[in-house]
Amino acid sequence: MTERSHSCYVSWTKSKTGLPLPLYADGKPAASVYDPEKEALRFASLDVFKNAGFILIAGLGARLHINELAKCRPGCRIVVVEANKESADFIVKNEIKRPDHADVDICTASEVYDFLLQNYFPPVHGNFCLYPLRSWLQAQPGLFEFIKAETERALEHIASDVSTQARFGKIWHKNIIDNLSLYADMQSESRIDFFNSRFPVHKTAFIAAAGPSLESCFEPLKKKRNSYYIIATDTAFPALHAQGIRADAFVCIDPQLFSLRHLYTSIDDKTLFVCDSACSPLVPRKALKAGAGILFFNGNHPLCMLAHMYYAAENRDEPPLFPFFGSPEGTVTIAAVNFALKAGFMRIATGGADFCYTDGKAYTRGSYFDAAFGSLSTRLNTGEHLFCSLMYAKPLEEAALANKKRCFTTALLKAYREAFNRISDNHPGMIFPLEQEGFYSCKQSVETKTALYTHKRGFDIQGFVHFYAEELYKLQKGIKTDFSPAVYASILPYGARFAAQNGFFDLDKIIDEIFLKFPHSP
Repeated sequence: MTERSHSCYVSWTKSKTGLPLPLYADGKPAASVYDPEKEALRFASLDVFKNAGFILIAGLGARLHINELAKCRPGCRIVVVEANKESADFIVKNEIKRPDHADVDICTASEVYDFLLQNYFPPVHGNFCLYPLRSWLQAQPGLFEFIKAETERALEHIASDVSTQARFGKIWHKNIIDNLSLYADMQSESRIDFFNSRFPVHKTAFIAAAGPSLESCFEPLKKKRNSYYIIATDTAFPALHAQGIRADAFVCIDPQLFSLRHLYTSIDDKTLFVCDSACSPLVPRKALKAGAGILFFNGNHPLCMLAHMYYAAENRDEPPLFPFFGSPEGTVTIAAVNFALKAGFMRIATGGADFCYTDGKAYTRGSYFDAAFGSLSTRLNTGEHLFCSLMYAKPLEEAALANKKRCFTTALLKAYREAFNRISDNHPGMIFPLEQEGFYSCKQSVETKTALYTHKRGFDIQGFVHFYAEELYKLQKGIKTDFSPAVYASILPYGARFAAQNGFFDLDKIIDEIFLKFPHSP
């Protein structure tokens, strides 16, 4: 949507009771000219707000309805969405503040999606309600439909995020602390400094995802192995190993213990392990035992962001603690693509990035699922049946690939595909399937050799844990510091898990529970 550059309000008038009322472009007032205060009270008393904890009102109008709503619902988060910045400024800069003036957040129609993603957290705020000021709706009905659609899109995204956080919130929190501790204790030669390292960007980076189509890439990779810098996602790693193909890099974002199953193979010490700071610490530990280098990255978890803030405050002239190239969508394939882009590769070929089930298969040949399901297979419960159970765990939709081959997908896989397509569209001509490599003639870089530099400076884990415990204690007592917003954000994924288990969000109990997991307390 292209936001209009003019205000939906054009002038002011006064009600019979002497209150200023803004006028829309059609000359109609934003509130009743006879008794706007009584009208505002009726608005605030509507049943639609009764069970809401986060209320989004379309239309600032005379603001009387907002002031009354704030009085009637004092525990609610109230936000107003306006047509555009000009409309919001018209009211804010010209209104006369009343004694009952309610300070609320204001966003525009084009901002509402991002605003909700950043500010609405169901375990904390509870039920959501979108409701328009009637006069505002009548003045621009089409705009409200756009806001409604953007809100529904944001709520779907938030529901998915909260569901993921409710499942992994606690383990993410634990893994980040464990990985920070591991990073602090590592020998310096194992800590890879991404910002000063060089990668062979004259080669084509090959992203090995674990879809069935990866199998068609095995022979081309073997024939021209030295032409590629192979970046294996965790599930694809054993499949490549089974074909005798060594991965140059291994990417992992999975926080669960299962991720260790991808490493039931020999590990080459020349393979770089690129690990999300929230991944299972068992993965980098096993890589360290094999002598491999570890490159932790920031996947945008708020606790990792807090660790970055702490590190930056202590090391002002240093680069960030970890690079950022995670996957907000939660798929390791996109994390691997982002790593390749940040490393400077101009040509990125993919294999196995199907985001669907093809040829009746869920994964490529040689993944750990083969061994896992094979060991569980019986005459009455075969490996094929186990793979079908995996595929049919969520409702399937029939689709077609570019080559018209039938495939099946799910809502989650479609979301992954859309996110992958967005990255490809943002880097035209740089990301392509391996079989189409000959059609892409992106400019090649000058030949460079890999040079992985190491971090000489570690991370003060003891200082960070003590700092974090102190900040949590202050947050619990209502003592505000410069770090308070980041500290509060750092516990929200943990809080989603707590709320899912207990049916409520309790800041004090969540912090008390977190305190038990640290060796220091204030």
